[in-house]
Amino acid sequence: MNEKLTRSEQREIARQKAREIREQQQKKEKRNKLLLQLSVVAVLLAAVAAVVAFIFGSQGTNADRPDVGDTPANMTFDNGIRLGEGLQPISATEQQDVPNIQIWVDYQCPVCQAFDVPNNQQIRSWVDTGVATVEYHPISFLDRSSVDNYSSRAANFAACTANYSPESYFDVNGILMERQPGENSGNLTDNDLLGIAEEAGVEVNDEFSACVESKAFADWIQQTTDEVLTTPRPDSGIQIGGTPAVIVNGQEYSWGSAEELVNPARFASFVQSTMAE
Repeated sequence: MNEKLTRSEQREIARQKAREIREQQQKKEKRNKLLLQLSVVAVLLAAVAAVVAFIFGSQGTNADRPDVGDTPANMTFDNGIRLGEGLQPISATEQQDVPNIQIWVDYQCPVCQAFDVPNNQQIRSWVDTGVATVEYHPISFLDRSSVDNYSSRAANFAACTANYSPESYFDVNGILMERQPGENSGNLTDNDLLGIAEEAGVEVNDEFSACVESKAFADWIQQTTDEVLTTPRPDSGIQIGGTPAVIVNGQEYSWGSAEELVNPARFASFVQSTMAE
């Protein structure tokens, strides 16, 4: 016959069960929140092709913008910047026999943040040591999810970084992701972006400041976004339907749940599998 549990033991078992229930509920709430964000972004993407021109229609002319050319320097890989060993930019003529990670991102996109933050350190390690390269492709279609056009302002800020300080791009990208303002909020001004640039090691001179404040690459961002969301990528033939879009060695990385999206070990396994194939 089993010994009868003491009242103290019964209370401890009850407390343990209560803790387990609370932990399960917290995980469920976190998962549901992220899934809701995914759903919201998916709805936005369904209409993006029809409203791209509208989103950028109020961005003005080039009259007050610095003469930076039509395309930001170093954005030479399908309108993206490729970084290699030492987190340094790679030219289009350099050959790299390592996995290449391509990431299309809207800096207002919460799902992009959900992917980037847990994966940032391992991507940094791979690229810094030369065992992989990474390409960042900033686009903008979520201005309507902020009160101050943060999506296009951040994409322009990224393009200015690529143009003037490409060696700082990885750090700029990481800080933008960590400090992403919530949707329908506006708490990162142009001055805040310039502060991020300084923090990441960019020389914030008059030219760089003017590039950011005037949205010097607004037209390029509009054209790139429109082209990316309507035309398959030339190297892989994959049609980008939203952000984040992640392609490694021509294979698209996908996830079926919030847990898979934020799991760096799962992404590392995917990168390794592309090397084997």
